[in-house]
Amino acid sequence: MMPFRLVFPEVAAAETRTAITDDSLPDDLTAVLSPDEYGFDEYYCEEKKCGCRRVVFYVYARHAGKHVATINHAFDPLPPRSRMSAQSFLDPLLPQTELSPMLLNLFINVIITDLSYYEHLRTHYRMFKSIVANPLHSVHRKLRQGM
Repeated sequence: MMPFRLVFPEVAAAETRTAITDDSLPDDLTAVLSPDEYGFDEYYCEEKKCGCRRVVFYVYARHAGKHVATINHAFDPLPPRSRMSAQSFLDPLLPQTELSPMLLNLFINVIITDLSYYEHLRTHYRMFKSIVANPLHSVHRKLRQGM
């Protein structure tokens, strides 16, 4: 997985989603999510032949200065016999914290329900995959060098 911001820094700066929490949240949320700005940094698969159609979000708490959740989201609805239990989930193979379940809840119920943002993500996926498919793009040098 590679950060979208590495390939498209201007687009990422303008379109990366953040959620700002404050004391106005309901008590059940403030008990878990302290006031902070949570950035949802997009990562996409850099495998040329992979058609996974998903995005992984590394969620960072700006004021706390740390990574607090890793959310995996599939663009396509799950097939009936999928091994995944949900279209959006906390990735069990990547770092999580005690805040991760609440951030997943925020993601599912607020962030991903914004249709214009969801279209941005789908566009970002296509943009990223078009660069991966272009062997002359400078990102391939970064991939060969291990970033």
